[in-house]
Amino acid sequence: NEAIEACPSDRPEDLATFYQNRSACYEKREMWDQVKEDCTFALKLNEKYVKAYLRRSRAAEKSGDLVLALEDVTSACILEHFQVQSSLVNADRILKALGRQHAREALAKRQPVMPSKHFIKTYFSAFLEDPI
Repeated sequence: NEAIEACPSDRPEDLATFYQNRSACYEKREMWDQVKEDCTFALKLNEKYVKAYLRRSRAAEKSGDLVLALEDVTSACILEHFQVQSSLVNADRILKALGRQHAREALAKRQPVMPSKHFIKTYFSAFLEDPI
């Protein structure tokens, strides 16, 4: 906190580092909303801060905001030129979790549909030549 207050406003990259460091402390204490908030401040000051994207992604995933988590880990992957395996694994894991979540929501809202008349007619016609 003292570093953030003492840092001059004409040094945005240093200030971004201080916010990111404080978010690391919040992450250890599992204070996910504060982690996201400080990482957001860091990213406003330095839009290419990969560590802030990754930390905010972890916090968003832990707090259940999978869309933000996927956006952030994807941003980190782009900035890393898709060269860091751990970021790619995280992106894949979050994408699969988000897909499962969307599938559950879609299945919960799904209305039953009767098969077409053609399908029913074809199905029952298969039994016409049944020897039994």
